[in-house]
Amino acid sequence: MAVPHQWLVVGVLLCTYDMVLSSPGDRSHVYRQCYGACERVCTDAEASKQGSISTDPPHARWCADNGIDPLQQDPWIALLWCCADECRYQCMWKIETDKRQESQTFTTVQYFGKWPFARFLGVQEPASTLFSAVHFVIHWKASRYFYRTFCTSQTHGVINFAVQAKRVLWRVYGMLWMFVWVSACAFHVRDTPTTEKFDYYSATVAITSTVLLSLLSILSETMATASAARFQALRVLGVGLTVGFVGCCCWHIVSMATAPFFDYGYHGKFNAAFVCMLIPIWGSWWWVNRGLRKYAWKPALFSVLLPMFGALELLDFPPIGDTLDAHSLWHGLTIPCALLWWSFVMDDMRYEVQTKPFNLVR
Repeated sequence: MAVPHQWLVVGVLLCTYDMVLSSPGDRSHVYRQCYGACERVCTDAEASKQGSISTDPPHARWCADNGIDPLQQDPWIALLWCCADECRYQCMWKIETDKRQESQTFTTVQYFGKWPFARFLGVQEPASTLFSAVHFVIHWKASRYFYRTFCTSQTHGVINFAVQAKRVLWRVYGMLWMFVWVSACAFHVRDTPTTEKFDYYSATVAITSTVLLSLLSILSETMATASAARFQALRVLGVGLTVGFVGCCCWHIVSMATAPFFDYGYHGKFNAAFVCMLIPIWGSWWWVNRGLRKYAWKPALFSVLLPMFGALELLDFPPIGDTLDAHSLWHGLTIPCALLWWSFVMDDMRYEVQTKPFNLVR
């Protein structure tokens, strides 16, 4: 019986999965020799339940002679790195250090799809972790200020529909992005399949939600002054947008989670498409409101800066000082964008409260 060609394709993909994920560094003979010897030391230690390397086996002697010690007792590293992961890290840096000592024109290569980073207190990517933590603090403090200023009992007397809607929308925005940056911190502290999925999927949810919340925010401004019939039509439109965006986001996450392998290129293009949607949304809003709202330029500038800084990811250069790469630089440069966005949210809420305090909630 002939085998359908679809199954042959699937078989080839499965057989080459490790090759797709691998990089020049971990494919090299020197790395494989180092990792093979180091991994056997881990296996011996697990079997014998000993806390130090035995110098009897040849692979243990090879590791000792080359400064490879996967059973070190540093508590910070032992908390985050298992023995096999420690082997990968130490072998990677043994090769990179040897290259730098042998030649000043060395070429840094990737290992398992990532550049070599110098960890700090067990943290795999210190710069990205630090910048992600700063992002979290910004969203946390801004969300708290937003709630205390516009959502407490002292401000509930204002019943403008746009104010009521934006109270909910921007609180949801803050909670989503706080979760994103917690996930990003976890991923950059230790890159594992679980932390990677949390980071990537939470970012997709937050990005698509940002576009949706932007549309609903603008829609609420029209609904605040609409007639009863038009108000109901706009409400249906809002529900339709919500269902469409949520469905699109869920479809993407489910399709990525059930695929034979994670398609990083497609995932990046999906998120980039939604980020770019912010440009016409807030650009047109700025054009309409530029005379009435002096702060209208802020979301328009935000929508331009975000994809512009995101383009840094395409550079993908080796880490500067073994710490700062294109991804961490993107995290750092987008910190002002977060401040700019929350500045807009505060200005916009003040405008709504001060200029339309008596429009009834439908």
